[in-house]
Amino acid sequence: MTDSRKKNGFVGIANQIWDEVIRRDFTKRQKDILLFLWRLSYGCNQATAMVPMLKDFSLCGVGKTNITNELKYLENCNVIAWQRGDNEFSFNEDFAYWQVSPVRGWDDERFKELIGINLAQAKRNKEKVIKSITEQSAEELSKQELQEVDGVIVTITENENELLKQEPAVIETITAKPLESIQDAASKPPKDNLKTLKDKDIKDMVISDFELFWNSYPRKVSKKGAENMWDRAIKAKVDPKLLIQCSEHYAQHCLINRTESNFIMHGSTFLNPKNERYADFTEAPKITAVVPVANDQSNTRASRNKSLLQKRMEGIRNGQSTGTEHFGGSGYSLPHGRTD
Repeated sequence: MTDSRKKNGFVGIANQIWDEVIRRDFTKRQKDILLFLWRLSYGCNQATAMVPMLKDFSLCGVGKTNITNELKYLENCNVIAWQRGDNEFSFNEDFAYWQVSPVRGWDDERFKELIGINLAQAKRNKEKVIKSITEQSAEELSKQELQEVDGVIVTITENENELLKQEPAVIETITAKPLESIQDAASKPPKDNLKTLKDKDIKDMVISDFELFWNSYPRKVSKKGAENMWDRAIKAKVDPKLLIQCSEHYAQHCLINRTESNFIMHGSTFLNPKNERYADFTEAPKITAVVPVANDQSNTRASRNKSLLQKRMEGIRNGQSTGTEHFGGSGYSLPHGRTD
């Protein structure tokens, strides 16, 4: 049976990358392509994968009729880079720039719970292995001590007659002491190591709240400064879920108002707990529909003047003009009607 745990080489992929591939809505073909490229790049201790002929992707189940479209899709979504001259492929590890939507059933909280359940199970399994090794070592050591005691007793029994014949009589008494429990360093679970392992696995496996915030934020510049300000906001007891929600609302606000990128706040400005600019976007922006004005409902100055002019001309034709008619309060007027 093949040992799948690094015995004969392995592909090292960070847990955060695995989490994102699971979370994003990739098709089966696209995931097969990613696995294929990982094996040929990271699995061969290099950053890029060389695939001279596209038909070679049939080895991972993607035929020549589909491979070109799938590779273009992954390239347009910023998941891979494709150098067409040599058919050299590289994987984009910065998943914040991936343009792939999450799967419909994704639940971040439930995923974290499952990670915690399995880490706890792994810890229990390691403790069982350590306990089994300790008990087995103690049992083997006890058997060796007993065999040595039995050997002494047998020797005395065989020479008993000779010892009794000797003068003066010698009586030797051997008192067997109970075996003390023997434990070596391996019998005690390395608590510090287990704790360190658990903390590291959790850090690698669970997507941080800041990354969720950063994925939804509309302007992705100065990420390090934004992350530092995020830590300050969390220390100031600001709810991370609130910051993520405000980031989503701010992105919608910028989209609705067509805000140019250079006028969008940096993440560090948005997160600053002193200014609390994020608090301006606790509610989702409202989309106001613009209702066009019908032709017969127009109320412009030109339309009012035209209407008054038509009435004035009708009055002149009917001999009913009585004075000056003003147009839209502009100060201009038509002359008084005259009678000769």
